[in-house]
Amino acid sequence: MVRVLLDRTDDIAVTAGLLRRHDPTAGLVVVHPTPAGITSQDLGHDLLRALGRPIHRLAAERLQGSRPAWRAVAAWLHADQLSDLIVLRAHLLGADRWSQLIELSRGTGTRLTLVCHTRSIPSPLAQALTKIDHRILTNLELLDLPAGGHRPSAPPAADPGMASLPRVTYPGVINFRRYAFDQLGPIEFARFDTIYRSAQETTLAWLDGRPDAATSDDEREAAMGLLSELVHDSPSRTHTLARLRGAQAAFRWHGFKLTLPASRDLLDVLAGPGLTSQPVTDQLLAQIRANVAHKAIAAALATSLFTGLAPTSLMPLTWKSLTPGADRLRIINRVSRLQRPAPNVWPRRTLVRVPATFYVPTAVRPLFQAARAFIPPDENIRHRLFWGATPHQIEAMASECAITLPHQEAPAIAWQAWIEIERVDYFGGQYDVDFSADQQFQPQPAPIEPSATLER
Repeated sequence: MVRVLLDRTDDIAVTAGLLRRHDPTAGLVVVHPTPAGITSQDLGHDLLRALGRPIHRLAAERLQGSRPAWRAVAAWLHADQLSDLIVLRAHLLGADRWSQLIELSRGTGTRLTLVCHTRSIPSPLAQALTKIDHRILTNLELLDLPAGGHRPSAPPAADPGMASLPRVTYPGVINFRRYAFDQLGPIEFARFDTIYRSAQETTLAWLDGRPDAATSDDEREAAMGLLSELVHDSPSRTHTLARLRGAQAAFRWHGFKLTLPASRDLLDVLAGPGLTSQPVTDQLLAQIRANVAHKAIAAALATSLFTGLAPTSLMPLTWKSLTPGADRLRIINRVSRLQRPAPNVWPRRTLVRVPATFYVPTAVRPLFQAARAFIPPDENIRHRLFWGATPHQIEAMASECAITLPHQEAPAIAWQAWIEIERVDYFGGQYDVDFSADQQFQPQPAPIEPSATLER
């Protein structure tokens, strides 16, 4: 839908009123074109500037020229889910620019309003409106502009005090809570156990409708996605350990053996969500949107943050690595494991392909939509996920955004690749006895010290 607003007296109140309504978070962008800028590239840059994208970074991001700029505009309109685009001083633009804007509106589904500060539409420009659905308005009040925000929001930044949870190094799930109490004491254990129990309850609810959670590759990858989602916003490795052990206990209650990496490896060695990742907050996303114009670079930057993997580990990914809803990301790793070639043959180490599934935070998903929209129509969709971006560019943009990326000397394998799930209804012996006792363990409250009294 295209609308033309005629501001017949060139009233400054109309221009000022529309500029005040500019609010990308509410779905509305108002563009005031550069007075002398009538080229396609000039208008593309004006649109990017109105979208809050840095024009001075276009050369570094290889977005020079008209076509890349307009593709970037279309991609960000998709990513930011903008419903309305208003272009002021539209009567000064040529018919070619009107056609470009109309095509942009068609391709993105964004409602376009062209404001002509004249008594009528100049006849050369009116030709661009033929054979398209449009309305002519003469009153600002008839525009019916959006009034509320809509962009998916990220969780707020964690309270700095939350990151001070003490370490618990017990290696397994059987006596984990009792060992944690002995190591932490009643006050710190209460904090730790709250995190443990919350993850356990979430996992129990998830497992209630999944009796076959370990019987197929799809179900195992779904479980990996759940574990990744549980820890994607962890403020520290210790929080991640507490959440994963809580989930591990929930799997045991449902008759599954969930094997996780050792506690010390989770606390000190491994990479991945909740370990080397950062919670992707609204503040971080705002920094990315304000400093990065290239959609693939923006998506790769956010992906490095929520996966906890360095950009070099992400470069081989293709669009097949991302689910259609952009809610899960799948990375295939080659891992060395002991395998027995035949029943009577000693096991030997072989390289096997092991997937690691990552939860994609809701607020990051539009960045992938933008990256996909940026791919030229003549390019094959099998291209890599971050088409047009290089590790050097991603790292340079991270520096520009004052964001610290994960750093690994070699391509890292996330902790999800090391988990195993199998159905074991009854282990028998002391294992289940100890596990049940640990789950029922209720520490006694700390004794209250009698207050000191002064001798009289």
